[in-house]
Amino acid sequence: MAEELSYLVVQRYEGEYLHSITSQESNELIALNHIAIPAEGTTVNQDDPDSPPTITTDSTDPNQAPQQDDHTETAPLPPRNSTAEPSNEPTIPPPLNLYHGHGHAEFNSGHKYTGAFQNGFMQGRGEFIWRDGVKYEGDFSDNTITGTGEYTWKNGSKYVGEVKNGLRSGVGRFVCGGGSRGATYEGLWGEGKLNGAGKLVYNKEGTSYYEGTWLNGLKHGKGTMHYESGNVYTGDWFQNVKQGKGKMVWKDRGEEYNGDWENGLPHGKGIYTWKVSNSRNHQLPMQNTFEGDWVCGKRTGRGVFLYASGARYEGEWKDNLKHGQGNCIYENGRVFVGEFKNDRPVLEAPKFQNEYPFIFNLKDLPINASDPVAVEETLKAINNVILRHTNDLRKIYSYYCGLGVPRGKVLSNRAVTRIQLWKFFSDCKLKQKGYSFVKLDEACVSHLKNEPLFQHLYNDPHNVSHHFIFRDFLDVILRISHHIYRTATSDLSIHEHGIAAAFSHFIKADVIPNVPLDMPTPQKNEITVVAEVDEEGNAVPITTVDFGRTLFTVHSFEF
Repeated sequence: MAEELSYLVVQRYEGEYLHSITSQESNELIALNHIAIPAEGTTVNQDDPDSPPTITTDSTDPNQAPQQDDHTETAPLPPRNSTAEPSNEPTIPPPLNLYHGHGHAEFNSGHKYTGAFQNGFMQGRGEFIWRDGVKYEGDFSDNTITGTGEYTWKNGSKYVGEVKNGLRSGVGRFVCGGGSRGATYEGLWGEGKLNGAGKLVYNKEGTSYYEGTWLNGLKHGKGTMHYESGNVYTGDWFQNVKQGKGKMVWKDRGEEYNGDWENGLPHGKGIYTWKVSNSRNHQLPMQNTFEGDWVCGKRTGRGVFLYASGARYEGEWKDNLKHGQGNCIYENGRVFVGEFKNDRPVLEAPKFQNEYPFIFNLKDLPINASDPVAVEETLKAINNVILRHTNDLRKIYSYYCGLGVPRGKVLSNRAVTRIQLWKFFSDCKLKQKGYSFVKLDEACVSHLKNEPLFQHLYNDPHNVSHHFIFRDFLDVILRISHHIYRTATSDLSIHEHGIAAAFSHFIKADVIPNVPLDMPTPQKNEITVVAEVDEEGNAVPITTVDFGRTLFTVHSFEF
């Protein structure tokens, strides 16, 4: 911008004047056109294009209205002690020459103004050019740049919009020239800075931009930042830093954090998700998830980590490591409860046994849990059933994972949802057998009543946000089969006995014949999910889900 200068002398003015004269008949204001008279004592206060030019005749007050000065013609006054008789002739007041109308002023500093004057002030539309080439064209009011106009800088930068007292204020659009990458801002301004709601685009391609609120040129308040890499942050800002509640998505590495921020880092409560490669059709959620406490960008405090393998850790953390008391459930169902240090259990964790890939909690089932031989035999029989039907079971699981997902979309989570599980119950015709979804949900969690790690599942067995990995899906089938056939296990199979017999019969009689193994034809359908019933027994919709494929209308089922 032009250097700061105090008062600049107007060297030359060419344009219209306002000339005041008085006659015996009347007082008239006469505009005299195109009179060029140097106004030696007129000055301008001009700092830069964001501060208004101010014309004045008093070098000590740039806001003072023009007054009569030494070069103005005046009528001679009689001497102080004059004894001359007063004249009866009317006195003609001195003429007052003011810039009025259209004019052109040149200052000794090299600045120029061309435009409208009124009573000696720049007033109306005009153009002011600083000696370094910066130009403003627009409204003037009482010698200040106020109204709407356009600033143009020598490097090609341009501002078009509202101005107040020489500063960009109100709604305006700024385009950055010179060596910039095509940055543009459109929105609200205040005191020459970005203030209020607006959008700043950082590059010509429009792939990097911030849209939200600003304070004194800084991102402040609510806003969304789109980075050139494709990463996106949406949430709270404080003086250009992420702070408050917000969600960050790292698309370039498949990660996401949603929660509290401080000084640009996760801090407080939040959920972080790491996506795992999804090159194959897995029966596990292809992502790791941590939900809990964060300190300065690290997992510190208490939290739950769900691994893509199906394992789960809940307990204390320090600097991103399991540290303190915790509970770990391994992918095969085995449990370790105790102390962790530097991400490892202090005592030896249970070892895996390959002969039983799937371990199930047999509590509440008709088996003597205190008899290790009986437990091992039962687990072996259940795993044998799974082995015989493994291909069909995995196809069925994949089928329900894909319900509601547009064809061709890569799934970030291959776990069956509660809604998809209800569809499975429906396809198996369990309602026709007299079993409501409410009773089936409760049967699946009855064994968790006194399990502190799973109280959230026991207390809310119908939560539509719950997901089931492949092992959980098998556990659901195991418990539903026992719930339905617990009184007829002796007549169900010649190979298995007890709960394994019910498990095998349910798969052969109710699952495989009724569940389609091919993906359904996509069709748009909006499904109302019901999880409550009013006093009269009518279903109360609380959530509407667009599955992308026809599933079922929950209203037609009893909850």
